[in-house]
Amino acid sequence: MTKQVIHYGKHPSQFVEAWFPENRSPDSAVVLLHGGWWRAKHGLHLMDELAADLHQRGHLVWNVEYRRIDGDGGGWPETLDDVLAAIQSLTSEVSQVNPSSIAIIGHSAGGHLALLAAKTARLAAVVALAPITDVARCAAEGLGEGATPAFLKHVGLTKEVFKEASPLEQAPIGAPQLVVHGSDDARVPLSHSQAYVSRATRVGDSVELREVQEGDHMFVLQPGHSYWPKAMEWLNDVTAGLSSLPPAGQCKHLT
Repeated sequence: MTKQVIHYGKHPSQFVEAWFPENRSPDSAVVLLHGGWWRAKHGLHLMDELAADLHQRGHLVWNVEYRRIDGDGGGWPETLDDVLAAIQSLTSEVSQVNPSSIAIIGHSAGGHLALLAAKTARLAAVVALAPITDVARCAAEGLGEGATPAFLKHVGLTKEVFKEASPLEQAPIGAPQLVVHGSDDARVPLSHSQAYVSRATRVGDSVELREVQEGDHMFVLQPGHSYWPKAMEWLNDVTAGLSSLPPAGQCKHLT
């Protein structure tokens, strides 16, 4: 395995850890986005176990760090801009990758960013793990210890901003989506995903919700959990037929 740190911007948090499979063409490219309510104390290593498993399955993995709140320069829309720039760095780094061949997996706040980025960048598929989908509802319910007002503080808590920053309001996303959520999630309640899937399906998206009984907010980060192989089957099914990518030796590197 060849793992490299690649910077897509000048800020210290604007980088990815890229996992390049050795000696064979990867099956597809997968972007990972960690959660943590957009806060600076949480980072991309939350996704390390999923990244390692995806790599072992033959995927090129783009584990993304981005600017977060609490003094890291993040917020709305800067954090989403970082994610889009990181995706652009993937298409620049590996010449045969285009957005329509990229799948994106995000957890919690990373799921929020994954859904919005998939719409803007027109990605191939989204796996949203206990995602934040309705920022207005999160603010109203006081979830994340005040994270939503902090995330939106640069632009204000207006109806227009809530709409722009909420996957619920931005549906249809335009890519197949798998949403996985635990019934015992106290950080982002299951009802949020239920409401999102209902709306997204109604406006024409292809979305599947898998509810995991007794699942909390963090089980989705464990590739040893029984949900993960089934999620990978779904991902393989929806990305079947996408163009294969070049071996790591044929990747052109950013300077």
